[in-house]
Amino acid sequence: MTRITFFTYDRQIDRRALLQCKTLLEHGYDITLYALADKNTINDPPYVQRIGAAKNTTARLPFALRLRQWLEIHCAPLFRYLLPPLRFIYWRLPGKSPARLYLSLYRETLDNLHPADLYIAHDLPMLPVAIEAKRRYGGKVLYDSHELFPDQQWTQMETRMWRTLEAEMIPATDGVITINPSIAEIMKTRYHLREVGVVYNAEWLSAGDPARGRRFHEILSLPSAARILLYQGGLSFERNLESLIGAMPYVTDVTIHLVFLGTGPAIKKLQALTASLRLQARVHFIPAVPQSELLAYTQSADLGVIPYYDNCLNYRYCTPNKLFEFIAAGLPIIATDLPEITRILAEHRIGFTDNTRDLSTLASLILRGLEPSANQALRQNLLRVRQHINWQNEGEHFAGLVAKVLTDPTPA
Repeated sequence: MTRITFFTYDRQIDRRALLQCKTLLEHGYDITLYALADKNTINDPPYVQRIGAAKNTTARLPFALRLRQWLEIHCAPLFRYLLPPLRFIYWRLPGKSPARLYLSLYRETLDNLHPADLYIAHDLPMLPVAIEAKRRYGGKVLYDSHELFPDQQWTQMETRMWRTLEAEMIPATDGVITINPSIAEIMKTRYHLREVGVVYNAEWLSAGDPARGRRFHEILSLPSAARILLYQGGLSFERNLESLIGAMPYVTDVTIHLVFLGTGPAIKKLQALTASLRLQARVHFIPAVPQSELLAYTQSADLGVIPYYDNCLNYRYCTPNKLFEFIAAGLPIIATDLPEITRILAEHRIGFTDNTRDLSTLASLILRGLEPSANQALRQNLLRVRQHINWQNEGEHFAGLVAKVLTDPTPA
């Protein structure tokens, strides 16, 4: 049986990695996925191996990562201001580099690793780990780049550092895949690659048409006429979430309610802004729910929103998980006019995009997406689109790319 090992630095394992494992298991591969230890691991699939925090292991989280976790939990309002200077200091210390950091974290795992035919690195920090496994035990490496990792909101020094690492590591891979055509083209050009496969972050498609629910009305005791604008996902800084709240006074239809479904370091700031604008009756916060339950909530909304803005190259070309979760749920979408999101929404006629940083423009966009006839037309298009943008299809495409890497004698 062909053995495939996944490496991820997630604590809450990304849906993309779990769906990939599901597909490859169905194709008869022997799967192991390594992820960082997390307090809530009771629902882990049997193929998941946790590292980094167990008392009976030497694979303790490096101090830098433990400090980041502590700051994110205990210093959330200051987190985004403290992190850049701390990262700068850390990477300037002698001998500190991303490769050494993650190789140190996975040292015990690598020392005791069962050799595999293919190692899949989920995002750039795991690429040195997968390549070291290949060096020690043979096999091949597939690099799954979830984003333009070096082009996030780093300092210039960090961007150069991550780009240098990616440029040094990619020649040792046997295949590269990513999440959309724009990022694939950037990576092909930047690293002179022959091919970069594209696998969308599509969601698993349930049988039948999406069932409209009333979960938000029930949880929040909203009147039946209330309509739900939904943001779901991490409540992080620099995602333009403040604009969603700031636009609500311009949305004069008081039957429209904004719901944030998720948790994150920005939640206190968002709640304070809501209170300052006296919007507590129309802006609501619900904690994150398990991935297995998420779509039942998503289907209970009237309109999904993706407000990210072009504050770095990575965000400019993003296609986040929530885009495909909205599609799977049959939920019309509004979003910032970013290239890839705009292309998908316009091509399939499933939503609208505009400038979401201007509050009055965003308010008009919300009203446009919730206008009854327009909303119903978008829903009808979604019934068609979700039949081919789903993980069942993307998973088969992914399995084909894996098979090609396993059998192709020519590296990327």
